[in-house]
Parts: sequence; structure tokens; C-alpha cells
Amino acid sequence: MDRAIFEDIRRQLRSHYVLDIIRMCSFISRNSDKHGWIGGSQYPEFMLLLLLKWSVIYSETIRTPSNRNLGSDEFNRLINRLNDLWATNDVDKYQHGFLWIRSLAFQQFWAQLDPNITLPGLARQVLLFDDLPKNHTFNQTFTAEFGISINAFIELALALATGIFTKPEMEYVEFGLFSNMETHYGRGTIMQFLDILSLDLTKSRRRLMKSHNKGRKLDREFYEQSLLKDYPLLHTEDRYICYTPKLLYFSLTSYLYDALKQRDGQTFMNKFGSIFENYVRKCIEYSGVKFLDEDQLKSEFGNNTKVVDFLISDGDSNIYIDAKAVEMSDSGMVIFSSDVIKHKTKDSVIKGIKQGYSIGNLIDANKRIGDLTLGDQNFLLVVTYKQLYLGNGSDFKNLLPQTEIDNLLAEYGGREIVPFSHIYFLSIEEFEWLMECTTRFHISDILKYAVQQDKTGPKSFTFGNYLEEFCSTNIMPKFLRDEFGAIYQRLMDVLKDT
Repeated sequence: MDRAIFEDIRRQLRSHYVLDIIRMCSFISRNSDKHGWIGGSQYPEFMLLLLLKWSVIYSETIRTPSNRNLGSDEFNRLINRLNDLWATNDVDKYQHGFLWIRSLAFQQFWAQLDPNITLPGLARQVLLFDDLPKNHTFNQTFTAEFGISINAFIELALALATGIFTKPEMEYVEFGLFSNMETHYGRGTIMQFLDILSLDLTKSRRRLMKSHNKGRKLDREFYEQSLLKDYPLLHTEDRYICYTPKLLYFSLTSYLYDALKQRDGQTFMNKFGSIFENYVRKCIEYSGVKFLDEDQLKSEFGNNTKVVDFLISDGDSNIYIDAKAVEMSDSGMVIFSSDVIKHKTKDSVIKGIKQGYSIGNLIDANKRIGDLTLGDQNFLLVVTYKQLYLGNGSDFKNLLPQTEIDNLLAEYGGREIVPFSHIYFLSIEEFEWLMECTTRFHISDILKYAVQQDKTGPKSFTFGNYLEEFCSTNIMPKFLRDEFGAIYQRLMDVLKDT
């Protein structure tokens, strides 16, 4: 990217008072229906977030007479220079065009989702975390670390998101938004909740500068998911500014996972894996299909056999499902060379494929295992907590070193036990959606449709686009919709009581 354009942007930022820029970005995002922010519009969300980040780092933190007035012309001049910088992006540095699209997906796709779809994701956090025993490590850790229970956090998160969603004219988040809840939660709990989600300008600048100074290259910085996600509110005096509503919703719907993982990643993942697997089981059970789990498969084929977590049989198809409670690291989201892919996915995706091949090699068509009669077509679904944007198995295969593919196939006489075109990587949201569709359609028909579309076109970058053909409404399982309704009702009961 053109360093001279970046220096010009930085020079302009240094002439403005930081809160002027933050308030302008927030205003535009809050009024997105009027200003637009999706795709090629004048104010795309990712540019607003990059401008917010750079303004916190470079703009003046004290208002002085020398600050330039930030009118619409000045602001648009900044946006135009960001567009100029974006135009100098060297796509050729990506080894594969697929990797460039993948970077765009991590950067932008989340911001294109309707809040009516993303916010019910709060219910998933209840089912994953709040339904655990009160003495569970996660509950105790969260309460000890943040001074608030998981239950209170979820309910206040919904109240905050609802307030911002329904009041786009609200420039500041203040205690008054929660005043009717003070009797139930207590002022201290409400203020603690707001403090969890916010940093003041000094701390935010220090945090962003620390990341900024770790040798982050400009082209990578332009594509990364916003580092403001961890603290989507700016604490200024006794009020809070929501950087952008979309960023807040994105943060809230996975906040418990992110916060607990950041405290002790390995310990968290060791405990969360089984919780996530149980949640995937809940989704499968909801769909009503017959399936076998890992214990049943090991009982059939031996405890030392590598198996997947679940096996569904539907008609002539065997669907292997492996749950991997992972997300892609920040460095893994922006990858210029496919050489890095193997390292970033070896303990999740590659392991899941190997498990699918191991069990698929042992299964004979028409064989019965328990209540299942197995078919002669194999599919593999690797379900992850967050979206990895790896396309389908064929896309992923093209990113791996040929030696990795050769070594895998060599174990099975060169056979593709599960054709790579029959392998898909689904986020938990997409898997929930698939299971909802499966209550109305055969899962094998859905998967065969996806394979056919990949072959003849139009090919989709994410599996969710194929599901729209089968169920474009009620894309969440009923148990998740019911849980979200229960959270909302608890919130209404609090307001009614006060």
C-alpha cells in the first residue's frame, strides 16, 4: 500500500480532536439506513472502524484552538483518502486469489448480517455457559474476574443492544438507559457491566499502540478485524460512546467465549471442547435424525480407533460430523501464503479430516451399526465455534502442500475415503441453520445440492448461502429462538417489577 497516502491520512488525523472523529463515525454507523455501509457504499463499516482505530492512535486527545473543525467535507476528505489507500492494495501479494477473498470475509462479512439474526446469538452463550452448574470453573472465573454473573451480563447485554438498536439518535450510553433496572441489578452491577465493555481514551490508545508497534504491516492492518471489538464502548467522563452498533452486536454475541479464552486459552479450550461437543449433539438431536456418537463408534470399532464425534446416516449417505471448538487466530485471518494454512489448522481442520478418513475407511456400505444402515456416499462436516472461511474441502485441499495430501491418501491406498468436494467447514451458526433445515428436508439432499452448486455454479464462499435455498426464514433452531425469548421475557419481568 502507498505509504505516502497513509502519511497524509495520519497528518490529517493529527489536526483533529479525536472525539470529533469518533462521534462522526458513530453517528454515521448508527444511522446506517440513511448513509449505508454495506459493500461499495460511501461509508463501509470496515473503513469506519479503521478510521476509528487510527484516530484513537493519532488524533489530538485534548481540544485546542488549533484543531480543525470536522465538518462533513473534512470527514469525507478523510474517507476519500482511505479509499485512495485501499485502491493501492496489492492483491498480487496473495499467493491465491482465494486467500484475498478470505481476508475480505473476515474483515467484512460479519458486518453485513442483520442484527435480528446476530443478537439472538446471545441465547447460544446462555446454553453454552449460563446453563453450567454455578460452581463450574467458567462461572466462577467470570464472576471473579469481572465482578458480575454470566446471567446478569447476558440480560444487561440484551438491554444495551436493544437500547442502541431502537434509539439510533442516542449519541451516548448513560446510566439512565438502565435506571429502571437499578432496583433489580444494583447500580454497581450495571456500572461494572459498562466498564467491562469499555476503556477510556488513554487506555484504549495504549492498548492499540501496543498492538500497532508489534511490527504490524500496513497492508495487514487494513484487513484485520477491528481490535476495538474487545472494548466496543469508549468511556468518556461519566458517559460511553458506542463506536458502531454493528461492532457492539458482534462483540456481545461471543463475548463470554472471547473473555474466558483470553484469560487462559489452553485451560479454557481443554474444558470448552466437551461443552461445545454437547451443544453440537443438542443441535443434532433437535433435527430428529438418527445418529451414533463417539462412544458408540469406539464401541463398534475399538477404543484406539480415530473416530469423529457423530455419524448420521440418511439414505445412501453417511455424514461424519466432528466438532472443533476453535476460531482462527488474528494472524490466521490475514494470510498471504498458503504455507501458513497447514500450521493454523493442523490441530482442528486437518485433524478432523483425518478422523473422518479413519472411520470412513472402516465402514462398509449397507452395514448396520445400531439403528443405522450405512450408505455408499460419504460426507464430512467439520463444525467450528467461529467461521474459518476455508471454503469447501476442495478449496482447502488447494491450499495445502501436495505432500500433506499425498501422505493422507497414502494411508488408504490413494483413495479419497471422503471426496474433498464432500467436505465442508461450518461455523456453529451455519450448523444450527443446517439442523433447522434438516427438520424439513433430508440432510443428504441439502449436502448433495451444495456439492452440485460447487460443481456447476454459482459456487458460494460460505455454506450458509446454500441453506437459503431450503430455509431462508427461521434459520435458528426453535430451542435457540425459545431461549432468546426467555432472556427477553426475564428482562421484561425486571422492568415490570420496577
